Amino acid sequence: MEERIRIVKAAAAIIREDIRAQPYDTSRYPTPDDLRGCGDNVIPPTLQTLVEDVVCKGRSGNMRRAKAVCRTLEEAIIAETRPRSFVSPMQVGLAVWLHRRYASRALVDVLHALGLCASYQEAVDYETSAVHHGRPAIEDSAFVQYVFDNADFNIRTLDGLGTFHAMGGVR
Repeated sequence: MEERIRIVKAAAAIIREDIRAQPYDTSRYPTPDDLRGCGDNVIPPTLQTLVEDVVCKGRSGNMRRAKAVCRTLEEAIIAETRPRSFVSPMQVGLAVWLHRRYASRALVDVLHALGLCASYQEAVDYETSAVHHGRPAIEDSAFVQYVFDNADFNIRTLDGLGTFHAMGGVR
């Protein structure tokens, strides 16, 4: 048993070293592709191998869900190993989604305390950053469509007062 524990500790030291050696860009927030899990370059191969062998090996059934669980565990381990120098795309995405869906700071704070999502402040900072980020450039050859519509409310009044006319557009 002592030999097994020694081997596990050696593997943990190797993985911790690989996590600390991995360069992470903290000057910007994750892109939408990163939030969808397309940025696979953030996970060191040693950590990925360990987690996938523990979670997925010998498993049958829904492998997509198992891969999502692996990704969650991998990013949580990195976020706890490097709390100030790693922005987890999955954790930021979850915190933003929870904040938008439930508007509950307490829910985000509880899951952050468990290490499952980013902090409430991180979610607010991400949303603020997304608002202040410039619009994407539209190419000259691109087709752009503008849609406008109007709406009238309370139009059947005897005196014509208390009516409301609104116009809105999407481009």
